[in-house]
Amino acid sequence: MGRIESLSLLATLSPFLSLTAFTAIGPVTDLTISNADISPDGYTRMAVVVNGVFPGPLITGNMGDNFQINVVGNLTNETMLKSTTVYWHGFFQSGTNWADGGAFVNQCPIATGNSFLYDFTAKNQAGETAVSFAVP
Repeated sequence: MGRIESLSLLATLSPFLSLTAFTAIGPVTDLTISNADISPDGYTRMAVVVNGVFPGPLITGNMGDNFQINVVGNLTNETMLKSTTVYWHGFFQSGTNWADGGAFVNQCPIATGNSFLYDFTAKNQAGETAVSFAVP
């Protein structure tokens, strides 16, 4: 009862994207944020990827689970900002607002070569929410 069906790493899914990237992981996992050339619409461009894929993996868990998601910053492209955070859209961070990911609001961004452990519990919350990576 109350299964958190998904915490998507993208707020919007495009019909042009491969579904092979949606391997479920979590609630304890590592996410490496890096740059890669991708062609989701047939035109190659540099983008931010999670664990080497776009869209990133699906994070799943159950109500009451303790999520421990270690985010490793590995952004190296000189034409882009090289720090990031994870913003948990719609996920109620009761008592763990420091893990809500608003860059320069709730936390400092994760710089290249550094990591941040998001450690929070899904208390009394079920359903789906979207997750996005913020590049300040």
